[in-house]
Amino acid sequence: MAKIRTMLEAVKSDKMRRGCFMCNAAIDRASFDAEVEAKVGAMLHRLQEAIATALKQSRHGQRWSGKRRNATAASLLNAYMGLRVLARAGYPAKTLQDIIDKVLDGV
Repeated sequence: MAKIRTMLEAVKSDKMRRGCFMCNAAIDRASFDAEVEAKVGAMLHRLQEAIATALKQSRHGQRWSGKRRNATAASLLNAYMGLRVLARAGYPAKTLQDIIDKVLDGV
């Protein structure tokens, strides 16, 4: 879980609030450009697979079925993307940390 916590908490360190290129492209361009949609979809899929791998390496996740790991990875990816949007919108780091803690409590 440490790898996943690190990924989520890195969102708070973007002091310039530039966001994530992939997240920005997904929100701003993917629905208008099929090539962007395909590239963003592929990147999101790879990120979800990396999260699933991190879960498999964790103490709790290694006992889960592949289906449960994949569903949890999708949920964590959703949380990551949402945190990116909230951070870019100026949510305070304390609020983002509270969200991260609550998300990980549910895993």
